[in-house]
Amino acid sequence: MANSRDVAKEAGVSVATVSRVFSGFEGVVSDKTKARVYAAAQKLGYSPNFIARNLKVCHSNTIGLLIPNSSNPFFLQVMNIIAQDLKTCGYNLLVSFCHENQEDEYKNIVTLLSSRVDALLFTPVCFNPDVIKLLTVNNTYALQLNRRFYPQLDAVVWNDVLGLRNATDCLLDRGFRRLMLLGPVASRQRGFMEAHSQRKLAIDEEQIVQTSDTDIDADFLREHLERYRPDAIISVAHETNYCVLSILKELKWDYPNDISIICYDDDELTRFLELTVVAHDLVKLGHEACDLLIDSIHNQEHTSVSRPAVCKMLETKLIYRNSVGFPTFCGSRD
Repeated sequence: MANSRDVAKEAGVSVATVSRVFSGFEGVVSDKTKARVYAAAQKLGYSPNFIARNLKVCHSNTIGLLIPNSSNPFFLQVMNIIAQDLKTCGYNLLVSFCHENQEDEYKNIVTLLSSRVDALLFTPVCFNPDVIKLLTVNNTYALQLNRRFYPQLDAVVWNDVLGLRNATDCLLDRGFRRLMLLGPVASRQRGFMEAHSQRKLAIDEEQIVQTSDTDIDADFLREHLERYRPDAIISVAHETNYCVLSILKELKWDYPNDISIICYDDDELTRFLELTVVAHDLVKLGHEACDLLIDSIHNQEHTSVSRPAVCKMLETKLIYRNSVGFPTFCGSRD
């Protein structure tokens, strides 16, 4: 008897798209794609029986989502997009928060798995071998979002190295030389370094300031800015954006006249303040994650290394606004 995977293969679509078609959500799938799916189903004699299917494979039709930071609007937007996308496939979302804490992350994963979720979506805090053991013992498929700490698990992430490279190129091409990179930069700073290396420009250790996602020492950051006196800043996290903008206001450094700034994430704040940003297409992130997730559930895959891990790399976009000008000084201010 044909199943949804057979229909997807025949129609040339993903299993998630087949689920969307037969879940009856209007406006999610184009009429042309629906027609292909229905034609494939008719040809193969496929008739979906969701109740029987769920009983047979013991599905709960619930996906666990673990978010590292409840105060960051980026993650809240991702949560809403994924919830809506999963709904179109007939799945519910069970959400938990770990506040960038490794111990809380592990405990919350235990709680989610105890709730018999069909799969886990999470943005990992760091690598923890106990998480892999837990997922394997529970035979649960897990997908990493936005960060990739587990090479053996599937992931949908941003090409933030290239995104940061493009932002750095933008500033260096305009003649800026005293750039400062701020935020949780460990996984992204290669793009900053590559842009300088290509131009044979040395990087001072004071140009890269590593901060945490949630706990930023504003006094330290202000002292560092006053001491180094950059002519341009790249801020790579939502919390860092707020902190830097507040400090610039206190110092009466106006952008783009006194200093230029590029921030990460295109949100209400950055749009209102007309900041140039490295933007992420969150709708695409949600759609890619849901497609990979649903396909894996239907293929009955889990964390055991039955195939090489899939890593989908999404591109960022540099959106130019009014926060980037041209250098007007060389490392000094009155």
